[in-house]
Amino acid sequence: MLARDAHDPGLTGLCLFGGGVRGSVIVDLVRWRLADRFVLEGFYDDNPAAGVELGFGRLGNLADGLRDVPGSGSAAFLALGTHRSWRACELLHDLQQRGAPVASVISPKAFVSPSAEIGAGA
Repeated sequence: MLARDAHDPGLTGLCLFGGGVRGSVIVDLVRWRLADRFVLEGFYDDNPAAGVELGFGRLGNLADGLRDVPGSGSAAFLALGTHRSWRACELLHDLQQRGAPVASVISPKAFVSPSAEIGAGA
């Protein structure tokens, strides 16, 4: 069961899939620029030792996340490293098949082309 921030129901809960370097970048971005949109719920990673530097809890492994996130009211964000990009593609597909929202986490300071199409998980 995911912990929901009872103090601000207007925020979207965000569950990271990956607790490594990419996860830490997303945590920094959310805390620094997107705290008015997301509350960090935790992360899922197959490595029990991952995410120590993230400052919040490991919720389980990737399979647990596939079970927990759909229907939880939280959104997923894939933060797996390059060597696991094949797994990120599988997870994105599986999450979408289960109806889980996949967040786009984009800094408000980013320059995005007007012709760009931003998909789920960007």
